Amino acid sequence: MAPLNRYLTYFQISHVNDEQDWYSDMLYSTPRGYVPTTPLIDNHVLNDRESCLKLLIGGEQAAFPDYSIPASTAAEVVAKLESDQRKPTCSACHYMVRGSIRWTVRRMERDVAHLAHHMKTRHDTVLTESSIMFTP
Repeated sequence: MAPLNRYLTYFQISHVNDEQDWYSDMLYSTPRGYVPTTPLIDNHVLNDRESCLKLLIGGEQAAFPDYSIPASTAAEVVAKLESDQRKPTCSACHYMVRGSIRWTVRRMERDVAHLAHHMKTRHDTVLTESSIMFTP
């Protein structure tokens, strides 16, 4: 058995912890009674069958979801990113917490793959040009 890469293991665990904190903060910051049109998903669960981290049994391969989007959609998103130099915000997340004084939605990377990953894993939807926005 190969030794664990401690740095990678620490990074994975701290990433999961950060994402769990972010999810909790988003729920806490959502105004009471708000029903999102695009649900927020807790995709960094550790205590169920679909845990985001698990030990693989000998010969078992890690499964990575496909976050690809059509080339035409990617081009639309790139054009929107090029229209503004600020980091984008997820529109669904922004609308969830916009009425809250407790939280501001975080900026995202200016990268189509990163944005597609967020939309699929956090909202179970496909990235479109309207999925992102730029806020002051």
